[in-house]
Amino acid sequence: MPKYDGGSQSLEVVNSERDLGVVVDNGLNFREHVASIVSKANSILGIIRLTFRYLDRDTVLLLYKALVRPVLEYGQPAWSPIYRRESEAIESVQRRATKLVPGLCSLPYEQRLRELNLFSLSHRRLRGDMVFVYKYLNGLIISTHDLFIRSHGSVTRGHSYKLVKPRVNTSLRQKNFTQRSISYWNSLPEHVVNSPSLNCFKSRLDSFWKEKPGVFDFQQ
Repeated sequence: MPKYDGGSQSLEVVNSERDLGVVVDNGLNFREHVASIVSKANSILGIIRLTFRYLDRDTVLLLYKALVRPVLEYGQPAWSPIYRRESEAIESVQRRATKLVPGLCSLPYEQRLRELNLFSLSHRRLRGDMVFVYKYLNGLIISTHDLFIRSHGSVTRGHSYKLVKPRVNTSLRQKNFTQRSISYWNSLPEHVVNSPSLNCFKSRLDSFWKEKPGVFDFQQ
């Protein structure tokens, strides 16, 4: 990406740039951003381990949710990982955090999540997408672009807020927010998408997904 220097009247070519806290490279890839947030989140976990002599379950959850997880989720709809290795790197932070809870270290990751009532981070990214779509369709987000097209077909199956999914030809475009979120949104039931408030939507969405496969499992 070019940088303009008003004094020397020159353009500097850089490989990546940080904008609103998200690092994007000149190929519109977020690999560097993922590496950055994973490194920062792991550093915070390390500080927590060094600072606290004893960590019980409630303290670990409180510190993790307040200090670590927000680092991994900030701006997620914009940069959500494309490749599995990036998803695994992000998920490894939560794997490490859940092992800090006394008595859970030897349990499988999925079981640790169930014991702590935590969703996998891959699932939370999907949840974040759904929350963003709800906010956009209900005017809670101001945008100068039309991100979605409402379906006005005669098919009555599904719900009244179904979206049209455009056809794309590249895998990179398929992972874009406006593409990856539509199928999941269209699969939600009417009582979820028609929630009267954002908090109600989150509650109904979590209840609907609670017993679904993948909520606690790590998935791409």
